[in-house]
Amino acid sequence: MELNKWIGENHNELQHVIGRITSNHALSDELYQEVILQLLEKPDKINALPDNQKMFYFIRVVKNNWHSNTSPFQYRRQQDLQRHIPYDHSHGKSLLDERYEENGPSMEWVIDQLNTLDWFNRDLFKMWIDLGTYTKVSQDTTIPLNSVGKYIKETMHVLNVRWDKEIKKRNK
Repeated sequence: MELNKWIGENHNELQHVIGRITSNHALSDELYQEVILQLLEKPDKINALPDNQKMFYFIRVVKNNWHSNTSPFQYRRQQDLQRHIPYDHSHGKSLLDERYEENGPSMEWVIDQLNTLDWFNRDLFKMWIDLGTYTKVSQDTTIPLNSVGKYIKETMHVLNVRWDKEIKKRNK
């Protein structure tokens, strides 16, 4: 069965699986979107699997994204934690930045880096931070969901590369 058709027919069960793995965490929907995008990037690999093995593959991808410290989704989880930190919009920084500087970039650093990007990627990423999901960004902008995910992932990659360079520079 083709991947798109399989996803459509198993949508409710796939979301239920994610809910069980994440204990119905607030980011479950975001994880679902992330995993579906990852699967859609490799349709030939998934289509080659027998239908009875596609669910096992889906579960493995979900677990890898949810539990791995190096997954693209891990960055999203860190951003979610920082979004819930009191934020001082007049100064453009988190009120608890010092506490999070050790483990990840401060919101001030992220905003500074976003301001160096082109207007499209900057504004789309900021919208995603504010709205919280690819789906909401897609609905508000009428940009296709897959494209929204692609652009946000590209921006996240740029931020991750810059953050890695920042850490190396600090450790010298």
